[in-house]
Order: sequence, then C-alpha cells, then structure tokens
Amino acid sequence: MHRVGRRVEAFMETSSVITPEAARDINRIVKANQRDLCRTRYAERIRKQHRAVKNTPLKSGEVITVAEGRAMVKQREDNLLEKTRRMVEAAELKLKNDHKKWYFEAAKKARKWRTIGKLDPAVVYERGKKCTYLKRF
Repeated sequence: MHRVGRRVEAFMETSSVITPEAARDINRIVKANQRDLCRTRYAERIRKQHRAVKNTPLKSGEVITVAEGRAMVKQREDNLLEKTRRMVEAAELKLKNDHKKWYFEAAKKARKWRTIGKLDPAVVYERGKKCTYLKRF
C-alpha cells in the first residue's frame, strides 16, 4: 500500500488531471484506509470488552484490582469456613440438648416404673457404708 500511496503523491505533484490508473490507485488507498479504520475501531471495542471483564465494576462504580479481587475471594472462603464452624457447633449443642432430654425422659419413665413396682428400687452402694435405697432420683 505504501508503494501505491507514494505513486499517488508523485502523480498529484506532477499532474492535475486524474487518469483511470491514478483513480484506481486512489480508490485502493481509500478502501484500504477504510478497512484499517474499521479494524482499529473493532480492536478498540474488543479492548474495552476485555478491560470490562478484567476489572469488574463495583456497585459504586469503582473498579477493583487483581489484589483486591483475591482479597475478596479469601474473605469469602474465610466467611464460609466460619459459617461451617458455627453450623457444626450448633449441631453439637443440639445433640447435647437432645441427650439431656432423652436422659430426663428415661429417668422420668424409670421413676414411674419404680413407683408402680415394675422396676426394683434404686440402690446406692458406698464402700464402708450401708446400702441406700432411693425412692426418687
């Protein structure tokens, strides 16, 4: 293209009449420049899209850096870990309370059975002392 451009410049300096060959050369240059312009605009649009994906805009309109993004991901992982820990602690507490409830219900049923004679009375053996019979415990 540069060769054709130089020929057109040389022709324009020497002659004021445009021949069909010169018109063809000028036409080629114009079309090539249009293609280059379209490619440039397309490349700019692609660059903007890549930049938009690379630096995600926040709700406030700011742009985050890669380091800030990594920190956000780390914080999210830490939050998930803490949430999991809380869930495990809650499950353990619920199980402990359920065990208390089950033992309380079992003791109630045992007391009831002892009062009606279905079970023998509870006996406590202590070393060096006599046996103690418990009516209620």
